[in-house]
Formats: sequence, C-alpha cells, structure tokens
Amino acid sequence: MKHRLAKKHRRPAAHTEGHIRARKTALLLFGCVVSSIAAGAQAKPTAPVVLAARVVSTDPVSATALVRIAVQPLIKADAVAVQCELPRGAAIVPGAGGWTRDRQGRHVLDIRVALPPSGGKLIIKAELRGDRIRTGVTAGLALPRPGRTKAPAPPKTAPRIITTSKGERLRLHK
Repeated sequence: MKHRLAKKHRRPAAHTEGHIRARKTALLLFGCVVSSIAAGAQAKPTAPVVLAARVVSTDPVSATALVRIAVQPLIKADAVAVQCELPRGAAIVPGAGGWTRDRQGRHVLDIRVALPPSGGKLIIKAELRGDRIRTGVTAGLALPRPGRTKAPAPPKTAPRIITTSKGERLRLHK
C-alpha cells in the first residue's frame, strides 16, 4: 500500500520540469512567429487594379491566338491603359479585337496575336491614370506554340473476342 501512495504523490524529476518548460517556450516562440507573419501580410500594399489574362482560342491554320485581357480598377481613375510586350516573332493582328465590358462590369480587351514559332511569354501591364493617380500592375501569359494541322485519328475499335467450345477466349485481329 505504501508503494502505491509513494508513486501517486511523487514529485516529478528535474528533467521532466525542464522538458515541460522547453515545450511551453517553443509554443510561445511559434505563436510569436505566426503573429508577426500575419501582421506583415496585412501591411503589404496591394495594387488597386485587378488584371486577368488568358488565351481563349487558337487557330492552328493561321497560327494565331485570341487573348482576352480583363481589367477591373478598384479605385476611381480617369483612364485605364494597357500595354503589351510581345515575345520575339509575335505580332498583334491589326483590326482584330477591341474594348468591351463583360458580365461582371470589367473592361475587357480582346486581341488576336500571331503566335511566335517557338512560343513565348506575353507581358501585360495595366495602369490607372488620373488626378494624382498613376499606379498599375504587371502580369505574364505564356503563349502556345503554333500547332500543326493534323487529321483526327480514327477511333480505335475493340478487338472481337470469341469463345471456343472448350471455353477458351480468342481475340480476332484484322
């Protein structure tokens, strides 16, 4: 009986208390790091314009792609300017595309681009201009390589399987 009571009321050893303190210190340090990262993320300024670009369609015969650039200013500005830097060998097809608005009310620019032979990256810069406002954002879009026109492959038919009188399965090929 005395042995059980001695085990129950025994004080923890010195190394156990140090281990508990180390855990608490590590948790406190981790909490400080997480809170400083969260505070730093909130303090970063964001661009007052949202820019989204994507390749809508490609035409393998003419080696062109339709690129849709959507710009939504988050602050009121007099003008929205969009500038595109094309990779070597690419060009904008004249007379194709223009400014419109989509369902969300964003300004949308559709342009047709002659694809470069080795592909490349289209760099798009959107800038807000106005009274005491001149800020913007930059985005990149990978242009595909011009595709070769291929005839579609005929659909593969499953081989015909017959069973013999012994129960063997045989596959017939053409």
